[in-house]
Amino acid sequence: MMSDADELEEDGFTAEDDEQVRQPLAADKAWEPEEPFDWEYYKRLLKQFVGCGRCGAFLAGYRVLHGVRALETAAREAHEGWITLQWDRATRQLIDQSFGTRPELNMYYFDICCPDCQRRYLYRELAPSEPAPTFEVDLKLR
Repeated sequence: MMSDADELEEDGFTAEDDEQVRQPLAADKAWEPEEPFDWEYYKRLLKQFVGCGRCGAFLAGYRVLHGVRALETAAREAHEGWITLQWDRATRQLIDQSFGTRPELNMYYFDICCPDCQRRYLYRELAPSEPAPTFEVDLKLR
């Protein structure tokens, strides 16, 4: 009968490989924004979406799919009452699940309002087949 070490060596693993696996990974340096972040503004932005179940579910799903950092970056870059989010397959599926409207891949323009609160969601391409990061969500309710 073979020992565990012999079986591992037979499969191409060595005791050194086992030790490397057991070493704890070094913790990544904590992410620090380049400029001071306005947490109060970020909290107010999130609260604007809580009043509507569909929009709140959309924003929570977006945060899960793209990460908190992506949403914080979008909040930092918000302008004129609009927040610009990433436009990709996962976001399109999230729109379908949240609002029941499925944006197609070849759409150049997409503009819907939430059926519950009338918040606007807008996507525009600069030119055909040149996707632009212009998926915008209106921060003010109608």
